Amino acid sequence: MVELEHLDEVGELDTGTDANQIRTLRCLRVTQWISHFKLACSLMALYSPICLVFSDIAMKGSSFSQQGDAKHALRLLMSFDFTFILYVIKEIMGIIKPLCQAL
Repeated sequence: MVELEHLDEVGELDTGTDANQIRTLRCLRVTQWISHFKLACSLMALYSPICLVFSDIAMKGSSFSQQGDAKHALRLLMSFDFTFILYVIKEIMGIIKPLCQAL
């Protein structure tokens, strides 16, 4: 949470009316190509705060099951495979975004 406060102080985090609407994770049920691109962008923008939240839950979770789930999610989130695929998806979707909009 200290990192979120620091991001807010240096102006890296949008706050205020409707500002949080820009920096939210998108719903996975929407299957349009553009939604996958926006999800990848949102996940990259919020990567560090998401890791902090999972780390906090892993340490202070209300049950051992919740703590274990958070540790597992954090381990996967911080893996090379996940970050590599996230960057590749963002790059590919960024290239095909104009094509999808044209169609």
